[in-house]
Amino acid sequence: MDRLWGILVLGPILRDHVEPRLHSALGFIPLFGPPSTTGAGIFTAIVVLTIMILPIVSSITRELFSACRAS
Repeated sequence: MDRLWGILVLGPILRDHVEPRLHSALGFIPLFGPPSTTGAGIFTAIVVLTIMILPIVSSITRELFSACRAS
């Protein structure tokens, strides 16, 4: 469900506002090639997966810091 939200809501925002700016500034790098016309591309997938993994990484980091402080 999270990925569907990312494609339906975040995809058009990235397509209309973020991707054209990245393409104009960093278009010479193959990763920032031509902007997606549908909003469902590699860049949108990267952003959605980054948002999804952030709580996991922060939780593991917090547990690690609390374990180091306790010992």
